[in-house]
Amino acid sequence: MVQEARKLGTQLHLHSSCILPIKFGQRRLICYQTRNDCVCCRVGKPTSSMLISTIFMWVAIAAGFIIALPSLWLCSQALWPEAAERRAQIAAAGQGRSFLLGLIPFFISALLIAKLGKLGLAGVIPLGVLLLWGFASADGLATTIGRRIWPYLAGDRPWKQTLRGGLVLVGTALLPLVGWVLVLPLLLIIGWGTSMRSRSSKNPPPLSAPAPEV
Repeated sequence: MVQEARKLGTQLHLHSSCILPIKFGQRRLICYQTRNDCVCCRVGKPTSSMLISTIFMWVAIAAGFIIALPSLWLCSQALWPEAAERRAQIAAAGQGRSFLLGLIPFFISALLIAKLGKLGLAGVIPLGVLLLWGFASADGLATTIGRRIWPYLAGDRPWKQTLRGGLVLVGTALLPLVGWVLVLPLLLIIGWGTSMRSRSSKNPPPLSAPAPEV
């Protein structure tokens, strides 16, 4: 801490009496006084405990996604089986139109996020509803992935197709950078679009018969 304070004083051309290294809980701060009598604080390098807590935070977030999203998709399939089946069949037919339609609520969500500071709770509630709607409606994509990878589960345990396909989808969305920036927003956009298409499509094309177990 003292060496960091001296180094900071050298960079700012300050006398050593103007530099005060302190420790506040888990944070290391270096306070200094400028010519305008304005006291500022500079955060020093993070301690090992801070790094460990940050790692645990991201691990908890990842575990939350792995548990929450497949559970949400199974819940949606159990409560609204007909709507879930329509979304699955629409997702199996292609994602192009669903992506284009999903851009509408995506831009609305982006606008709400940009205005969140001014709107406060009035912006948090509709944003939460939009995110819940988008993630829940992505169950069709999860079911489609599960049906294509594990077609033999369609007989007596079709819910396992949704579960396993959801785990594959969530695992892809948790890829560093690519998953966070690309896959996760695409999951929301396709979920919104699939839900909007399913409301106007009462009789989607039937799926092909599942392949027998080898």
